[in-house]
Amino acid sequence: MNFNPKKIITRDIKSNAARLDDEDLIETLYDEPIQAIKKCLRKKVFPFDDLFDELGFYGSYLATQGVDFVLSNEETGWDRIYSGWRCQLRELHLRLKRIESGDEPLEYLSEESSECAHILAGCVVFGEHSFIKYPISLLRCFSEKGISIPLKNDFLPYESFQLFMLAKYLEIPFKFKKSTKAQFKGYAKAVRDWDKPSKHAEILLAMADYHCKDMVDRDRMEEFLSSPYNLFPVEILCAIKLLNFTDELPEHPLLQLPTMKPPKSFTFRVEPSIQKGMQKLEEYLGV
Repeated sequence: MNFNPKKIITRDIKSNAARLDDEDLIETLYDEPIQAIKKCLRKKVFPFDDLFDELGFYGSYLATQGVDFVLSNEETGWDRIYSGWRCQLRELHLRLKRIESGDEPLEYLSEESSECAHILAGCVVFGEHSFIKYPISLLRCFSEKGISIPLKNDFLPYESFQLFMLAKYLEIPFKFKKSTKAQFKGYAKAVRDWDKPSKHAEILLAMADYHCKDMVDRDRMEEFLSSPYNLFPVEILCAIKLLNFTDELPEHPLLQLPTMKPPKSFTFRVEPSIQKGMQKLEEYLGV
């Protein structure tokens, strides 16, 4: 398939810039989940599921806004991406607690597998070692339930590859079945050459090409079709860290974006109502 990564990326950057110029849209995306959480907190009957959902929405919107800001050279952009990721990670951890206690079906992780994969990649990208116990618990939960990695044969390639990277990171044996090897598609080279340092630059280029191809709508669910993950290639940043790749990044339009250059430290900043919502969930679950 012939495609032009630069053209695809330029298209999405323009789309992000247009969103930044739409003040009403920004207010809606950012403010709606905040107001919804405030409403949840005012209810006498604890709206558990609503609060879960709104925290996830808020994290996604905050990260999206952060990507827009980073691409526009706004200083607070990375803090917003990081804070949005932290909210999503907290939601995932609390849901995992419910799954382990039997209060939520394991199928949730299968249904939301792409989002889970994005969130877990962030554990490595943001260097939050205190949170590494969450993906460990996730993989252990899969194992205890007798579910193999990958969970199912219709996993998207990105989801399967993220599980592969986590297994490498955690030094967990990762065995393939013939039926699952084909799932990796654009990541096949990365899986095959992962332990060959001389091939690491080629791996990153192949990942960047696959990412850009999946930014184009071809009438099916794409892993990187929408913001924030279209222009924030968290899976490539994760691979760079896990491969200990310290050379200059190879020439590719995606790898030259400002979102490929995270700072060394981040600040967690969320609305007080969001903090209160997370605390309320933690109290309810006894975490």
